Amino acid sequence: MTFNGLDGIVSVVESAVAEQAGTAELRIGLTSGHNSILALDEATEMVSVNQSTLDELLPSSVFPKLIKLDVEGAELNALSGMRRVLDRSSDVSMIVEFAPSHLARTNISVDEWLGKFSSHGFTPWLIGEADGSIRAVTRHDLASVFSVNLLFLKHHPGRWPKLVVRN
Repeated sequence: MTFNGLDGIVSVVESAVAEQAGTAELRIGLTSGHNSILALDEATEMVSVNQSTLDELLPSSVFPKLIKLDVEGAELNALSGMRRVLDRSSDVSMIVEFAPSHLARTNISVDEWLGKFSSHGFTPWLIGEADGSIRAVTRHDLASVFSVNLLFLKHHPGRWPKLVVRN
């Protein structure tokens, strides 16, 4: 399989990212981007999938700078499975999908969800969909969205001169 000139840089692993290795039932939604290992009212079928931790999937010689996490409500499970990666990658940042509907399916509050990221030293920033700029997140921002991507940084955004911060 070729990856548009990224052979040797990109490798595909057919696995859900989770807090522990094993298998899980993936619920297939009406929209493929909504498939989830969590309960899903609109599920049309289920398939068994492998799951691994990011700690297991990434070699210890790899220090990621950016992790994109879009796991349809299983963010905290995935976060639990990447402790080693987060501890050894002091400059790692994360882009994480936030959706109140996912939190409702897991019975996790917004504060608890954000607190798990905060416990790893991350501060959330709201990513502007129109221009990619970032701004500090408020509770009002998160209460009034259907779904949004958040940038979690361990350092002040001024450390990355190409990031555009707005008020």
